[in-house]
Amino acid sequence: MKKNFITIDKAFEKELQKELLSIDQKVSTKTRSTSAMKGGKIEYLIQFIFSLFQITLSKLYLSIQWENQLKEFLQLQSTSGKRKQDLKIELATIKETVRKQILDNRDHDLSYLEHVFKRWNLIKIVIAFLTLGELAFNYKAFQVLAPNVFVGIILSLTLGVSLVFLAHFLASFIRKFAQTLWQHALYWTLSLGLMSLIFYFISHLRLLYISQMNDGSLEVGNWSFVCLNLIYFSTAMFLSYKNSPTRNQKKAYLQSKKDAETAWKNKNRISDIKKELKSIPNEVIEKEQLLNRLLVYLNEQEKLIQAKYNQKVQEVILNFSLQKGESVKTPSLPTLNLKYQSLNLNDYV
Repeated sequence: MKKNFITIDKAFEKELQKELLSIDQKVSTKTRSTSAMKGGKIEYLIQFIFSLFQITLSKLYLSIQWENQLKEFLQLQSTSGKRKQDLKIELATIKETVRKQILDNRDHDLSYLEHVFKRWNLIKIVIAFLTLGELAFNYKAFQVLAPNVFVGIILSLTLGVSLVFLAHFLASFIRKFAQTLWQHALYWTLSLGLMSLIFYFISHLRLLYISQMNDGSLEVGNWSFVCLNLIYFSTAMFLSYKNSPTRNQKKAYLQSKKDAETAWKNKNRISDIKKELKSIPNEVIEKEQLLNRLLVYLNEQEKLIQAKYNQKVQEVILNFSLQKGESVKTPSLPTLNLKYQSLNLNDYV
């Protein structure tokens, strides 16, 4: 976990002030009680002061956790080289993929497919209007079979949509299997002949509807309606025959869309890798700077605590002498365990 140096600094400054104030109170209390005791020794009091300041140092080290920061830095330093190499390999791989894709696009220009599918989308709109025309002509005829107008419209719409799909299917079948002019003529004739039978049945329904709606003065033949339906159907079939994309064109178009999406992802990934490659040295430098700042801070705090320790010992010896009413020989002082006074980050890097 990356620590914020300023936050640690301010937090421990406040904690240190509380610790020093607490030490003053504890030492004053201990000094009075020790000097009042018969046979109370200054060495015991100094050892007590030493333990208090050593605890303060331990709290400082626990707050900063410099060793953990050092481990993170060494791990980052050891893995940054491998990470950088892996990113360079990935970048080279993606660039090679992009290069091959550019060359492939030059060899297989698929830009015409955009026009093919745009034209086909417009044709589908035209065919949809033809379907609406069929609906307008057929829905009243189906009222002869349907119990109400709504059901007649549903039957007519179902037939219209089915005829559109049938027209597209027959057009695709002829374009795929008809190889010669005679085969084209045969398949077209058979297709329209089959549809004539279907339209003849529909025209019969229309005539039944007309006969129910007038007194017989209006005379219309079956083939008039058949021819009208054939015009709609053959137009839809011809438009599909001439403009619908082939299976290979659909496959190539979908692949071009997929390639375009891959190219967009590769472009973003290349940008991300370049940013990441630039950030790796900065991460190592920033971590090293943080460690150095923490080390300087630890040195300063250790010196401050050492100075406070020496000062407090001298004050206690003086107060102890005054309370005893006699001169006290200064004993040897325990040495605080200062971990970072002689430490240098270069010894680890």
